[in-house]
Amino acid sequence: MPSTFFGLNIASSALFAFQASSNTTANNIANVQTAGYSKQVANLRSSDALRVGAAYGTMGAGVTTTSITQKRDAYYDT
Repeated sequence: MPSTFFGLNIASSALFAFQASSNTTANNIANVQTAGYSKQVANLRSSDALRVGAAYGTMGAGVTTTSITQKRDAYYDT
């Protein structure tokens, strides 16, 4: 059984993921006029589920930001 504050852990992981996505979006907006700049994307993934017993099965554990990658277009680059 998860702790009493498990819901707060899920909420905090969502806030951290939102902050990473917002910072990436702000970086994209700030560099829109920069020559050669390519858009960046924050990659999000659900955290591993926790087993809580036979009666409930599994329970989600929030979201994590795995990486920040660039969106490139090979046609535009050439």
